[in-house]
Amino acid sequence: MSRGVLTHPILPPGPSVPPRDAVVPLSTAADAPKKTGPIILLVDDDAAVRNSVGRVLTSEGLHIVTARGAKDALEYIYGNTPDLVVTDLCMAPLTGWDLIKHLHDRHPALPIIVITALSPQTAGVAKRDTAAFFQKPLDLDALLAAIRRQFRTPSCGPAAISPA
Repeated sequence: MSRGVLTHPILPPGPSVPPRDAVVPLSTAADAPKKTGPIILLVDDDAAVRNSVGRVLTSEGLHIVTARGAKDALEYIYGNTPDLVVTDLCMAPLTGWDLIKHLHDRHPALPIIVITALSPQTAGVAKRDTAAFFQKPLDLDALLAAIRRQFRTPSCGPAAISPA
C-alpha cells in the first residue's frame, strides 16, 4: 500500500530549551509488551515531520522513539541504544551533522538514515557517511523500505522486522 509523499511547511525553529517530553516513545506503555524488535530513534526539530513519519512507521509495526533535536537524541543515546537513527540535518543548537559525527565516533556500527530538505550536494558528507539519504518531501514507502533493509541479514534471509 502506497504511503505517498510527506510534505510539511517550513516552520521557525523552536525554543532553545527542550521541554521534559523532548524524547518520546510513540507507543504507549500498554503497547510495550507487544513491541518487539528494533528501536528506531527519529530525530527532527519539526513536530509535523516527527509526528507524521513516526505515525506511519508505528503503523507498520516499528518501535519508534522521537527526539526534538540532536541534543535530545544524544541524551537518549547516553542511556539507551537504538538499533537505527533517522535524523534531519538542519537543527539547532546541535545539527544532524554533529549527531552523525558523535554516532560515528562512539557507535560506529549504528546505522543512520538522513531525512532533510537539503540537496544531496549540500548535505555532502552526511549523504556519504550514512546508510540512506532522503530529501524532503519524503517518499514514505522508500523510507520504510530503507529502514527494513537495515534489519535484513544475509544469513537469515527475512527481515528482523516483518513486512506489514
